[in-house]
Amino acid sequence: MKITSLITASFFLFSSGSLLAEEAKSDAKQETEKPTAVAVEEPAKKPVKEELVVEDKEFEQETLFTSKNGYNNGGYGGATLTWGKVLDKDARFFGGRGGWIINHSIIIGGGGYGMVNDLDAPDDELDRVLDMGYGGFMIGYTFASHKKFHLHTNLLLGGGSLSLHEKDRDDYEDDKDTKEDHFSVIEPEVSLDMNINTWFRIGVGASYRYVQGVSLLKMEDKDFSGANAVLNLKFGSF
Repeated sequence: MKITSLITASFFLFSSGSLLAEEAKSDAKQETEKPTAVAVEEPAKKPVKEELVVEDKEFEQETLFTSKNGYNNGGYGGATLTWGKVLDKDARFFGGRGGWIINHSIIIGGGGYGMVNDLDAPDDELDRVLDMGYGGFMIGYTFASHKKFHLHTNLLLGGGSLSLHEKDRDDYEDDKDTKEDHFSVIEPEVSLDMNINTWFRIGVGASYRYVQGVSLLKMEDKDFSGANAVLNLKFGSF
């Protein structure tokens, strides 16, 4: 009986060990059969090319009227009409002026005018007529030149001449009865200018002509000094 019991117990232990071994193998097999995570490679990124941004520099063209220090140079010329009094009579002058314009504002130049209507000389026994002309150096300043309407100031410093000659005679320079005189003149002016386009301007204003040095017949400085209405026509690069 003892031998039989021992054999039975040994068989039971062996069977249990075999079952445990089989289960362990089965578990190990299942572990090995589990799907492994596959590393997915991301597509390689293309290298981004850095775009070179090139700033467009303003095209600068060198000209005779443009300087390298930032100042703008221009110029103009034009006609001038003035109306005033000479010898207490209506007098009309026609002439021209022009100059160099610095940075759209400062003007350096010159001008000259001649009286277009003849005036009878006072207290003249020969009944001669009077001619008058003057001109000189000019300096001016323009305020806000880019505006459609803007203020302009001007100062003329110079001289002029008076002449007495016979009426209806073109060669009065050879006339023995011709008399001449000379004087100095200062004429400040202020005007309102209007830009018609980039190269043409019209100015309307007033001036005062101050004359000194007249000694012809009985005429005096005050006979040729006085206020004037002014019309300017200007053409150029402003």
